[in-house]
Amino acid sequence: MQLPELLQPLARAMVAVEKLFETSGQPGIIIGGIAVCLSAEPRNTVDVDASILLAGSSEPAILAAARTVGMEPRITDAEKFARTKNLFLLTHVETGRDIDLSLAILPFEEDAIRTCHRVDLGDFEVHLPTVEHLTVMKAVAARPDDLADIRRVLRANPGLEHFTFACSV
Repeated sequence: MQLPELLQPLARAMVAVEKLFETSGQPGIIIGGIAVCLSAEPRNTVDVDASILLAGSSEPAILAAARTVGMEPRITDAEKFARTKNLFLLTHVETGRDIDLSLAILPFEEDAIRTCHRVDLGDFEVHLPTVEHLTVMKAVAARPDDLADIRRVLRANPGLEHFTFACSV
């Protein structure tokens, strides 16, 4: 698969996120708008959303690994924020792109990471959740853009509407 043109400005930040997974020794996935673009249909997005497994690691270790791959926190006391919100708000220094890195601690999140698949984008690969996991993530967030993303995923993945209906019951 070729990286959609809409995502070209995020490519180097996406590579940095994948390097973070490798450097930290913690598996992870790219989620959010990028996952929708690569699993369904292209749509505009301006940041990189990702989730990283926290089991066996710590917030300071994840932040240290993020720094080694060119990311810096967007807020002061990022570790404290991550401990309370399970989220690092980062910036990819080279490109200035925001990276929202959620810390996967729930069984659902761990399963989404463990069952992910790799997508070859030519110059690099990314780890993405299954379309079922992506749909549930979007349904839980339930913002207008998330609901529109669910419709995109359903259009691109015939048969998934049965899964989505079963989740809503």
